[in-house]
Amino acid sequence: LLRALLADASAYEIVTFDDEREAPAGFAELAPAW
Repeated sequence: LLRALLADASAYEIVTFDDEREAPAGFAELAPAW
């Protein structure tokens, strides 16, 4: 599934924020590495 999604550029969107305060809650935080 991951390979199929990555092969089709219309299946996803890359979003960036100039200011991390504009990002939705939790997006600017690192995921826990447990």
